[in-house]
Amino acid sequence: MTIILTSIAYLVAAVLYIRITWRLVLLSGLEQDQAPGRGRSFLTLFHAVLDIFFLRRLFKLNPVLWVGEWVFHLSFIVIFLEHLRYVFFAPPWFSIYLVPLSGIAVYLLLGAVVYILVYRIIFMLVVKEGFSSKYNLFLVVTILLVSVTGFMLRFVFRTDIMKVKGFIHGMLSFAPASAPDSLLFATHFLLALVFISAVPTHIFTAPLVGMDSHRRNAGIGALLHEKK
Repeated sequence: MTIILTSIAYLVAAVLYIRITWRLVLLSGLEQDQAPGRGRSFLTLFHAVLDIFFLRRLFKLNPVLWVGEWVFHLSFIVIFLEHLRYVFFAPPWFSIYLVPLSGIAVYLLLGAVVYILVYRIIFMLVVKEGFSSKYNLFLVVTILLVSVTGFMLRFVFRTDIMKVKGFIHGMLSFAPASAPDSLLFATHFLLALVFISAVPTHIFTAPLVGMDSHRRNAGIGALLHEKK
């Protein structure tokens, strides 16, 4: 099982690297077409960060859905940072504070995903439009399965943390170590890889996309208010 999990992880990492690199190449092409008022500035970066962290555009479109999405993203970040203790040999200093927070974040993440899924299904049945695509539905269901299996690993069928850390370190150092002898862990790990491989690449380049969007808006504003 160790070889299978490690091989799939390497494949997903390689594909993700290629996808992100290609996305950056496309963005660099857009940078060459600068409209008036689209220069780089701290203000555009600041607005882009606000859009990403607070999901401001979603709030304007759908405040009800925004609640679930914002709780999901915030709890996901906490859990992601807490998982870094499996990556580093010496746990980061902030992991001491994140361990208790992640215990709460696990519940919030699972609740938020269920909230989003139920809302979209009800919205789809009533308004006939809940998910932007089947792909979007697939992402929500996948992260729900990742959340459920992660919850079970943390609170029900606990896995040897040192075994997990040894497996991850072996994979990162290209010296595969035995994976935990747990079907639930293997399922959780594979589901996480499926989610990572399916996530749109614009997620990883969100700050650049956000800055470009604000520069475009600034450029349009400059053209509309240009003195004749």
